[in-house]
Amino acid sequence: MAVGAIAGAISRQVKLDPGVVVRMLDEVPHRGTVVQTLERGNAALGVVGDGIHSVSSLGVHGRMSCALLGPLDNVAELGRELGLHGEPLGQQDAARVVAAAFVRWGAAAAGKLRGAFACIVTDGERAWSFRDHIGGRPFFFRDDGHTWWGASEAKQVVAGAGLDRRPDLDAIATTYFRGVSSDAALKGVSRLRYGSIQTVGPHGSTEDLHWNPGPEMLETARLSVDDAVDELTEVMRRAVERTVHGADAVALSGGIDSPAVAAFAAPRHQELAGIPLHAYTYVYPHQSTVDESPYTRAVAEQLGIPLKEFEVTSGPLDELDTWVALADGPWDSLPMATAAYGYRVAAGFGATQVLTGTLAEYVFTINSFLLGHLASHGRWRALADQMSKRRAAGMGRRRLARRLVWELTPAPAGKFKAWAVRRRSNFFPLWTDMTVVGGYRYETALLNPVRKRWTTPTLQAARGTTTTSEAMEICAAAEGVTVRQPLADRDLWEWFLRLPAEVKFPDTVPKSIVRRALRGRVPDTVLDRRDKTLFDEHVMDTVPWDRLRHYLSDTDYRMPGIDYAMLLDRVDRKALRPVELIWAYDLCGVHAFVKTF
Repeated sequence: MAVGAIAGAISRQVKLDPGVVVRMLDEVPHRGTVVQTLERGNAALGVVGDGIHSVSSLGVHGRMSCALLGPLDNVAELGRELGLHGEPLGQQDAARVVAAAFVRWGAAAAGKLRGAFACIVTDGERAWSFRDHIGGRPFFFRDDGHTWWGASEAKQVVAGAGLDRRPDLDAIATTYFRGVSSDAALKGVSRLRYGSIQTVGPHGSTEDLHWNPGPEMLETARLSVDDAVDELTEVMRRAVERTVHGADAVALSGGIDSPAVAAFAAPRHQELAGIPLHAYTYVYPHQSTVDESPYTRAVAEQLGIPLKEFEVTSGPLDELDTWVALADGPWDSLPMATAAYGYRVAAGFGATQVLTGTLAEYVFTINSFLLGHLASHGRWRALADQMSKRRAAGMGRRRLARRLVWELTPAPAGKFKAWAVRRRSNFFPLWTDMTVVGGYRYETALLNPVRKRWTTPTLQAARGTTTTSEAMEICAAAEGVTVRQPLADRDLWEWFLRLPAEVKFPDTVPKSIVRRALRGRVPDTVLDRRDKTLFDEHVMDTVPWDRLRHYLSDTDYRMPGIDYAMLLDRVDRKALRPVELIWAYDLCGVHAFVKTF
């Protein structure tokens, strides 16, 4: 099985050699071997897949041609709205539907699509490329003023443009400290932002956001908590059900999010495929603080779905050289070999798609500066209710008062407090140079005006993902499956953003309204758990100290902002804390990638 990829190019001067797209698609054999191309004017588009299970497609409608990677969840609805006739529209028609949407609405069509996708549309003179709202599918490009190339992976752009394969060390450093960069780790290749649309014309290119939720969207709903719970049930059901296609598996954990996905996906999968939804989970029988098997088993039993358990045996640096080469760069905090094994298990079930609960945290749990938000906006009754519930939960009066004062600190004083917090933070290891880290603009909401401190992180959470999502997609593609995050559905996120803060967070229980919406669908033992799974024990038990030193010392490259003497000394003394180990593993990925050149 192969999930597919796309590639495209457009020339501003002479007719394009269509063979360039074939060369780009030949760079990703792990995504398929069945190549299709089409030409229109000075542009060429292509897709690769296996012809059966791939989620890549080519389509033409009127003056527009389209190459699409990724499932389009509302393909049938859009087809009806556009008046497309024939058989019921499915994923095989998705590219044609997108082309028709561009004929009707132009670039505004990108905002009408739902799913996880990357896309190129062209009329032969201009081209539009875009990604979904959270970057569920990667997309890279290069524009040298004469020709534009775009594709699913950076290596394809390098091949199309005829570039020498070289690392972009500045982009790699930015990615290491910030999680993502506008430039790829391969020199000369750029990354298209999630939620954006790039327009390539005869005289240049522009980039705009097709999804840019702003303050005007926040807190516009007028719902009680009970009404919100009722609506949330249906919004979540629709978000999950429209991702299910009948050859799915769910990556199950003992939290709330993936069981929610399983609860809504299982009946739909049974309806479509006539067989139960499969689930898999990682177990840690020797590490009780990590193991969630009592919860995942309870979910599987209640839903009546088969559950495959397997113990994590791969280490955090296993297969690192292979994966950084395939992913065209390092990524942020993903044990790739472990993830790949899970995808392999899912493919063994016959699944072509893995459903996960990831990214829900971005909108379900961000409640920083909630008290200050209510106070600064004069919502005194809601503030009193929140403070009363915190007192009932055991928070002392002095601590509560300090919390409120902290959140209402004026911005000028917030600069000093932000500096003090950063200096005391355990997030950055001691072996990182704060003067260099500061250059990557790690900011805190304390620097914002008081009335924007809740707004800013709430909206920032909706800005998308880091390179981890891209690496995960490439890893899954190599194992023959595609990955979906149903709880990152655009309509679901927008619904949450519209909720008033006091409705979204009615009490001190994390994800309170989500728990209420899932009552009866997910086991009470899962919904009522208050313990948090901590991976520290597993992290410390699986440290490959020798390999860690090997990656960090066996190279001439030195990342700016890293005190290697201190780091290697701490490695030799086995004195790294869990959070430091994550940073160190990510740094190993940097060194492994640089060493491929």
